[in-house]
Amino acid sequence: MTDTPRPDAALATILASAFGSGDGAYAWKKEALPDVIDALTAAGRAVVGGEVWGLQGFEILGAVPTRQGPTRIFAWSAPGKSPDTDWPTFLHQCVRYAHEAIRRLRAESEVAPEFSDKLVYHLQFFSQEEYPHPPLQPR
Repeated sequence: MTDTPRPDAALATILASAFGSGDGAYAWKKEALPDVIDALTAAGRAVVGGEVWGLQGFEILGAVPTRQGPTRIFAWSAPGKSPDTDWPTFLHQCVRYAHEAIRRLRAESEVAPEFSDKLVYHLQFFSQEEYPHPPLQPR
């Protein structure tokens, strides 16, 4: 019988496979994203947004040159969690939104040809405890 990896171990494996920016941000090649998003979700992390980075030598480009000439930022954000939505439902909503947003970005077909194979996808994700809550309103 094979043991199913614990979510913590799966999360550690996924993070170890990432391109690290040096400041705690993680990014992956597009082909890895379905498995990455599944592993993050299984570990209780909501993928709430992301952006495409271009790699140029040792430099990370947040604005990537396009086929038309100007640079473009390819980014997306999932709708926030409403107070009446439980965490498992929110995780499921984020998974659906992430896959759709990444598909719609079409970054590989819009960036300058020299960048089409030098793109990585940064994902922003939070545990339930880390998830930003709206600030309290002054009384």
